[in-house]
Amino acid sequence: MKKLNTNSLNTKDLNIRKKIRKLTFLFTLLLITALSVEYYYERGGEILSVSSTVNGRELPIYCVKTDKPEIALTFDAAWADCN
Repeated sequence: MKKLNTNSLNTKDLNIRKKIRKLTFLFTLLLITALSVEYYYERGGEILSVSSTVNGRELPIYCVKTDKPEIALTFDAAWADCN
């Protein structure tokens, strides 16, 4: 009987797992991108940017009354700029 080389089998198995992981990641990324593009075009390409200025200083908007439920995603990138 011929003895199998377990090191080469383990290496091949790891390579296959890495490829599957990469393909899964790429598929997920592609799916998220496709859904985002579809959502963008479904809304008619409408992107709304809003800010509030008081005494020359921009302030964040925390609440806006609307007729329909909507979600907004914001980022506060100026934590240290409190002057």
